[in-house]
Amino acid sequence: MNRTNIDKKEVIKCFVIVLVFLLINIVFRNTIGADYSDYLVRWIDDIVELGKVHSLEYEIGNYTPPYMYFLILGTYITTDYIFWIKLISNLFTIGIAILVYFIIKEFKKDIKFSSALMILLVPSVLINSSIIGQCDSIYTFFVLLFIFLLLKDKKRSALFCYGVAIAFKMQAIFIAPVFLYLIVKRKIKIVHLLYIPLGFFVSMIPAMIFGKSVLEILNILIAQTSAYSKFVKSAPNIYSVLHLNYKEIARWLKILLSVCTVLLSIFIVFKNTKGKEYSQKTFLEKIMLLSIIVPYFLPSMHDRYFYMANIFIYIYFLFIDDTKSKQNQIIHFSLVSVSCALPVVLFNFVSSIGEMAAFLAEWIGVSLISSTIMSYMVLLCFDRYLTKEKVTKK
Repeated sequence: MNRTNIDKKEVIKCFVIVLVFLLINIVFRNTIGADYSDYLVRWIDDIVELGKVHSLEYEIGNYTPPYMYFLILGTYITTDYIFWIKLISNLFTIGIAILVYFIIKEFKKDIKFSSALMILLVPSVLINSSIIGQCDSIYTFFVLLFIFLLLKDKKRSALFCYGVAIAFKMQAIFIAPVFLYLIVKRKIKIVHLLYIPLGFFVSMIPAMIFGKSVLEILNILIAQTSAYSKFVKSAPNIYSVLHLNYKEIARWLKILLSVCTVLLSIFIVFKNTKGKEYSQKTFLEKIMLLSIIVPYFLPSMHDRYFYMANIFIYIYFLFIDDTKSKQNQIIHFSLVSVSCALPVVLFNFVSSIGEMAAFLAEWIGVSLISSTIMSYMVLLCFDRYLTKEKVTKK
């Protein structure tokens, strides 16, 4: 009898979450973000003008071919492009919720699906896919698929999926240093890394069939890394704390700060691993740390680049890490969610009112508040991670 009641409650919870998710999508059905109005709508016009699928031969925008496949497919299905773009992003968001459930289930067998489904209502996730129609859910989905498959010891498939994630967005590379841990702990062999470029280039095959060269594809990725010449663009990181938002950064300084971030990432990977066997929990912990610390210290970050970190903090802090009380974990996650969501709202909506409104929002403290919250979270993660080994020994 009790089991039946619990199952009914679970079904009701899931139904309510999905209903709220759908209602929010309906309310913000025609809302568009800055990227759509400034870029995506023009790219779609170019795709149609250049022969839809035949447009793969040309260089349109600065997104890699895999995402352009979805835009091209949409031109054959509908003329309501904002609906199509949000639909694709939301489908991958739902996929994220499913993968979150199965990943957590590897650590907690009694996890309820409604707990994982709540990821659909996390502010930064809702804003990204349902409100402004961004595509960060796609590469994050493949990163999560990589993690799940590796937890299941399916190494080749896992690394292939990671290659696909990079093919969609370079931000997937934030967690790349974790491969050093996997190799050192003999979870994977160096030769397995070849499946990463395999996944990447298989994703590019349709574009290459229609005439795009490998060099042109690689140039898109190179252009993405060098296109933005400022310290930070509304991202809640250390440069926003220092009031360097939208300030120009010298190329040599950008390279220096990037190298320092890589070195810090390597330190994180090897800290607390000496003399210890491979651990799935440690593997996930390192990914969580990298996903938040890399965009925090890396220059030229945008407002949405903490999207993946928000997902991993949800998984790790709320369900896997048991060093703090549940209440504290929820508070910390809520703070991070606010920190991730505020800059996206600032960039996509407040700035559209006018330059003066954007200036006031920036300097009144929206960006400073979110970056300060994120700074607290980074310090918390560092402190717990650096002192973990000492606590364990005691």
